[in-house]
Amino acid sequence: LNAPNGSCENIEVEGVVFSKLGSGTSFSRGFGVGMSGGVGATVKRVNIHDNKFLDIVFQGVHVEDGSQQVDIHDNFFEGCGYSTIPWTYNNAIYVAATNAGKEISKVKIRGNTVSNPGTASNWGITCEGTVAMTDVEITGNYLNMNGVNGGSSPCKGIFVASQVSRYQVTGNTVKNAANVGIKAAGPYGVVKGNICYDDQPVKPQTYGIEYASGADYPIFAENILVG
Repeated sequence: LNAPNGSCENIEVEGVVFSKLGSGTSFSRGFGVGMSGGVGATVKRVNIHDNKFLDIVFQGVHVEDGSQQVDIHDNFFEGCGYSTIPWTYNNAIYVAATNAGKEISKVKIRGNTVSNPGTASNWGITCEGTVAMTDVEITGNYLNMNGVNGGSSPCKGIFVASQVSRYQVTGNTVKNAANVGIKAAGPYGVVKGNICYDDQPVKPQTYGIEYASGADYPIFAENILVG
């Protein structure tokens, strides 16, 4: 969904199966749904729900510059981010603004199921970039990071970077993540009611939940961390 000028708005993507997209040898190819706006342009009111994203090389859903009021819910992701080139941005769901004047706001990621092979350097759901982002909700998602199909090792769970403020990470379950289940590095965030657990004999999950530099004034409550 590309808006180099003006706006692209009121879009619904429902009931689609996206399967085996992209080249396993290129980190720059292979999206299920992607969106981006130019300087002063926006992608508004996008509803992505009840789809299946299977074996997508790069990212299942890609939300980039100038996107606003995006709702990603009740989708199933399996094998997204399995490019054979190790890269930070092989994800099931990726949200990031990287150009000045193209801020992202009001993104909801809720009720999705993610089974993501990736590699240990990747995240199932990530919100980062270099431009400020506000009002992000990551709620009620289930992430099983064991690795299936193309993946040889589990990846990490959910990441909210320092560029993101006024966010909520609530009610998610992250199973068997590599290194970190949930990582929060942004200010004015709520991390509440999540379950991060590792039930494997050898446990790659070194942190259930990690706070990093930039996580100022966080609310941390009622999380369950096991293993």
